[in-house]
Amino acid sequence: MTRLFFCICTFLLLLITSSSIGQSEYRVSDIPKELLTNAVLIVRKEDRTIEMRSANDVRIHTIQAFTILNEKDKDLASLTIGYYKNKKIDNVKGFLYDADGNLIRKFGIKDMQDQSAVSSFSLYEDSRIKYFEPVSISYPITVVYDYTVQLLQNLIIPDWIPKYKRNIAVQESKYSFICRENDSIQIKEENLVNGHTENHIDKRQKMYSWVVSNLPAEREEPLAPPYIKDRITVKLVPTNFYYYKYTGNSHNWNELGKWFYNSLVKDQQTPTQRMVDLVNKTKKEQSSSKQIVKSLYKYLQDNFRYVSVQIGIGGFRPMSATEVDSKGYGDCKALVNYMQTLLNLANIPSYYCVVESGTQKIDMYTDFASLDQGDHVILMVPLKKDTMWLECTSSKIPAGFLGDFTDDRKVWASNKDTGFIVRTPTYTTMQNSQLQDGHFIMDMEGTLRGNLKAVYRGTQFDNIMSILDLSEPERVKKLTEAYSIDKMQINNVNFKIESDSEIQLLEELNLELPHNAAKNGNTFYFKLNLFNRTSVPPFVRNRKLPLYFSRGYVDEDSVTIKLPESVHLESGSVEKSVKSIFGSYRVEIKEENGYLKFYRKIERNEGQFSPEKYEEYIDFMTGLDDLDSRKLILSVK
Repeated sequence: MTRLFFCICTFLLLLITSSSIGQSEYRVSDIPKELLTNAVLIVRKEDRTIEMRSANDVRIHTIQAFTILNEKDKDLASLTIGYYKNKKIDNVKGFLYDADGNLIRKFGIKDMQDQSAVSSFSLYEDSRIKYFEPVSISYPITVVYDYTVQLLQNLIIPDWIPKYKRNIAVQESKYSFICRENDSIQIKEENLVNGHTENHIDKRQKMYSWVVSNLPAEREEPLAPPYIKDRITVKLVPTNFYYYKYTGNSHNWNELGKWFYNSLVKDQQTPTQRMVDLVNKTKKEQSSSKQIVKSLYKYLQDNFRYVSVQIGIGGFRPMSATEVDSKGYGDCKALVNYMQTLLNLANIPSYYCVVESGTQKIDMYTDFASLDQGDHVILMVPLKKDTMWLECTSSKIPAGFLGDFTDDRKVWASNKDTGFIVRTPTYTTMQNSQLQDGHFIMDMEGTLRGNLKAVYRGTQFDNIMSILDLSEPERVKKLTEAYSIDKMQINNVNFKIESDSEIQLLEELNLELPHNAAKNGNTFYFKLNLFNRTSVPPFVRNRKLPLYFSRGYVDEDSVTIKLPESVHLESGSVEKSVKSIFGSYRVEIKEENGYLKFYRKIERNEGQFSPEKYEEYIDFMTGLDDLDSRKLILSVK
């Protein structure tokens, strides 16, 4: 009896001790208060150890603990593990704790969703993911992941980004890389106060280690620089690598470029007879290399469509030109490869370029060569007098134009002989222009009828590009939503792309604006600037982050309204100009020979400004908004 009592007490003591340990480790109340400020998620613990046993055997063990403060942010703590031919998931364990550190549930790989990595937009793919999102009936909660994966290659090693969003706090994050003593490793460190430590485990192994702790969250602020430029990042790649039975050297972009092109691209460029005949015909019809490029690019746009294809050597090898020619589609890699094959037949050199796409301008590192720095492919064609850039996934973008998806950033160019970093075209403030010219007739009911013409250039060309692929009813609906003018009727829509002397998009609308000028007796009230209103950013007290504009632009608007004979401007003419470090604007309103005329021009500069300048920018935009919002008074005399 005594022995039984002793066993029961011992069991209870162990149970209490175990519970206490769990609670003490993940109680939300134990999080330092300074880490809770501005935070939507706390990284309580992260420990990733990568052991490169050989070039084709890399083991990655990861332990992560995230505290989720609110249900709406639970996706930030979700777990996504990709797997494919050269990546295997060995083990997954998970634990969910309540705010007091009590264990709610355990889960494993069988509880994770299994789905295609890119199924929403891909026709073919060989990459899949295991996915888990922590869910609870109450918050805060803490989720802990413990998993291991095996890579059968060592070219793509996961980066270390301990604080991947501004409004996340980090209590502790560790990253370790173990390799053989004689392995040469290329390392890129960004925004680290203290670099790595290197330790020799024994005569055969060495370990590189990084650790950060107590990184507070930062408040998200409007018009701030992209966080990717400020976040801590560590990238690793072995100098000599193995990838899908290929071996290569990543010492610099030249070596990696030659390996990439000759191993993964070159053998995919065997042309079909139809391609040979097309190029021979085009060369006879066109007199210059530039015209040949334009003609072949137009053929590509008219006959092939973009479809995501995530197969072939880890998604890096393009579909063959032969397959694209027969199927009539391809992804960015495949369509660039097809276009380059056509240019090879025409003896016109070109470069296969990998770029990090998106409206944020993200550069490739010039001093660190790795295959995972880009997510899109474009084609560079250097000619005698200029260089043409081709966005091969678009059926509408003219030859030589890129837009804000890939403009003004360092990209990686390669062919069979070389690899190097080059910058894509930059569009200046004056080039990024939108010019609107409206001519209307007003009747005695305050209704306006007439035409609005617009010309879009530079990155503002992109403002309207998405509408071009829509049907007429869909275009009308989209434009009605964009202009957001009460009761506006669009009777006709025309678009035209010009690319002979200057690349620009022309838009012409026939409009009717019923009772746009509100009538009260013998007086009309209305806002003259209808089509290009400004917005004022929200006020931010004690701003900490710089004010950032990645691109400058120019908007120039002119509206002329023929007034009824008896109607005149009563509220008086307006003429105002303002200049500042952010740019300038000018507004003119006047009546002249029976016409009401409105002219407005705003130039907004590209650049980065100190946080203290944010209020000054609000004042600048508020002044313009006041003019945009001004109600004019017209009277019947």
